[in-house]
Amino acid sequence: MLDEGLVREDLTALDFVTIDSASTEDMDDALFAKALPDDKLQLIVAIADPTAWIAEGSKLDKAAKIRAFTNYLPGFNIPMLPRELSDDLCSLRANEVRPVLACRMTLSADGTIEDNIEFFAATIESKAKLVYDQVSDWLENTGDWQPESEAIAEQVRLLAQICQRRGEWRHNHALVFKDRPDYRFILGEKR
Repeated sequence: MLDEGLVREDLTALDFVTIDSASTEDMDDALFAKALPDDKLQLIVAIADPTAWIAEGSKLDKAAKIRAFTNYLPGFNIPMLPRELSDDLCSLRANEVRPVLACRMTLSADGTIEDNIEFFAATIESKAKLVYDQVSDWLENTGDWQPESEAIAEQVRLLAQICQRRGEWRHNHALVFKDRPDYRFILGEKR
């Protein structure tokens, strides 16, 4: 790693999970939740830190700044970084220690994000790669998928509570938009 001198908080003992589509290889964010006293919840969002591997001002750094994001297209993507980074070293794969930039926040019982937000460098080890549809089905008591451990099940339950609280907070503060359908493009020779 290029940032050997950077102090990173060791969060590898925490039960971080990633939640993406089944085919995702570039898991760039992971989540950890914890119940606190007074019906509060703590959320830590960890984002993959490519600056641990890419020198500032290098050709790769300049190319990534120009590209700015990964393009997701039907059936494939064009990553911002080379796949060796996006799908491997910078991917928050389960059971692999990775450098991240993290944000720790506390949510009150009504879904308000409290003022004690903290940003910091850290290392994590995701404990599971979860899939959106499977997690959704499990929360709705449908489907066959089961979390691989009670610790992962607890993370899913806590993250669902956070989603519910934030949804209610947005509704109560008039920040809810009407549901819109997802649009999908079906491409073929005749279309």
